[in-house]
Amino acid sequence: MKMKTKSEWRAYALERREALSTEDRKTKSEQICRNIIQSSLLTDVHARIACPTVLVYWPFRSEVDIRPFITWAWQQSWIVAAPRVDRKLATMSYSIIHSPGDLHSGTYGIMEPSMEQPLLEDAASADVVIVPGAAFDRRGNRIGYGGGYYDKTFEQWTRTDQLADKQPIRIAPAYELQIFEQIPAEQHDIRVSVIITEKEEIRIDSYETHEAR
Repeated sequence: MKMKTKSEWRAYALERREALSTEDRKTKSEQICRNIIQSSLLTDVHARIACPTVLVYWPFRSEVDIRPFITWAWQQSWIVAAPRVDRKLATMSYSIIHSPGDLHSGTYGIMEPSMEQPLLEDAASADVVIVPGAAFDRRGNRIGYGGGYYDKTFEQWTRTDQLADKQPIRIAPAYELQIFEQIPAEQHDIRVSVIITEKEEIRIDSYETHEAR
């Protein structure tokens, strides 16, 4: 099957992801979470910053289940924030969460912070953002789910915060089967910083690949 458009790649990648058994997804997700926690990128953040801020997503359908990582972040006293989508304004904001009880079913049926949860005022200054997606390539390009919420958010951060060292580390958890050599990308697309699978860690800036420990 030869794919040309992002829509075709998205459908193909999601079909592959959905084909994983529940047990495979659980096992691979747990390993991916361990690999994220053990990554030198995370240990460096943890060593430098007393109370880091991490932006997460709450897993939906066949996405990598990062709840073990979120639990770890809470245990380490990290500030954890999850996205809330406003479909009318086509925007995404982050609110602070302290437990699964702080979420409810929101846009598209995805769990998101309730309106009572405090808004994270300066999400662009977070230390780490965990980015979901349908497909990725080894240059850090990402195909999402078609809403463009993450792309718009990252673009806004780039406009409002020009210093690269103030940008969060963008970590994409992915199953190995979601990684391709090259997927379609546009000039304005903002790449992730690193992709972490159950088998490897792909750091984008230097195009290095590290076997997961």
